[in-house]
Amino acid sequence: MKAFNYRLQSLLEIRDKSREKALEEYGLYVKKRVKIEENCQQIEKQLELARKQLAKEREVNFSAVNQNYYFSSLQNVSKELEQEKELLEEAVLEEDIKKKNFLKAKSEADILEKLKIKKKQQHLYTENLKEEKAIDDIINSRLINNSQ
Repeated sequence: MKAFNYRLQSLLEIRDKSREKALEEYGLYVKKRVKIEENCQQIEKQLELARKQLAKEREVNFSAVNQNYYFSSLQNVSKELEQEKELLEEAVLEEDIKKKNFLKAKSEADILEKLKIKKKQQHLYTENLKEEKAIDDIINSRLINNSQ
């Protein structure tokens, strides 16, 4: 039986590498988004803590000096949270782009892989037919020689 040789093997390997690279990039952007989400959660906790401290101070003794300090602190944390949420939106968009790139690369590699499987099956079928024909020829030639 003749060995199967896939003519597009080098292209398949290139597509596989491209898929792996796209997957790696996608993973990095997912990691980046998760880190930004964690930062947002941490800032939200800081903001909530500052609000609780402000409410606690109001109950006890709240001077005008402290009021300016707490309000400026709340504004700073709110601005920081807003900036982090903008970064999160950008990260989500970048992640979506990388996901689409990965899915495209995966699709291209999968197409070639399926074609390889199909070509291999065709090759095996053709080779089996050739072997059967050769065996039939051998049997027929022996029958003809025996009958003479």
